[in-house]
Amino acid sequence: MWYVLSKTLAEDAAWKLAKEKGLDIVTINPAMVIGPLLQPTLNTSAAAILNLINGKRKTFTSFMILRTGLSNAS
Repeated sequence: MWYVLSKTLAEDAAWKLAKEKGLDIVTINPAMVIGPLLQPTLNTSAAAILNLINGKRKTFTSFMILRTGLSNAS
């Protein structure tokens, strides 16, 4: 929850700053970011892939994998 909130607040601040300064911006919201884990627990993206690998999920209903590398999302 905190990750999602921080991303939402950061994007909101970016849009406000762009409006104040008369700048055009583009935001990209990848559906999945893959990279080294920075915390001791699995994040949502890593858990989704692990569930496919270990057979807990066979498929995802209406699921399209759109991904980016961590270095591209920074």
